[in-house]
Amino acid sequence: MVFDEHVKASAIRLGQALREKPWFSSVGVSEEAGRPVFILYLRSAPGPERDSIPKEWDGFAVRTERLGKLRPACNVPPPHGESHPRCSALAL
Repeated sequence: MVFDEHVKASAIRLGQALREKPWFSSVGVSEEAGRPVFILYLRSAPGPERDSIPKEWDGFAVRTERLGKLRPACNVPPPHGESHPRCSALAL
């Protein structure tokens, strides 16, 4: 994947431009047809603001993915080395 400083800086600027939107979570970078594409991860549907989501940013395509509610696969283990009942099955 072509992921240089220009792509990184552009993705950061896109995230900064959208960070105040309640439906916005983060920006990711992927590749489609050999070119970088920005993925906007959304917490919720943007509703009427849908039209304000750019289809392109700094010459790169933009697409969206709805995340919904995120939950960690495992919480931080309890103190004093005790095992966590939900995490013990995940331990490698």
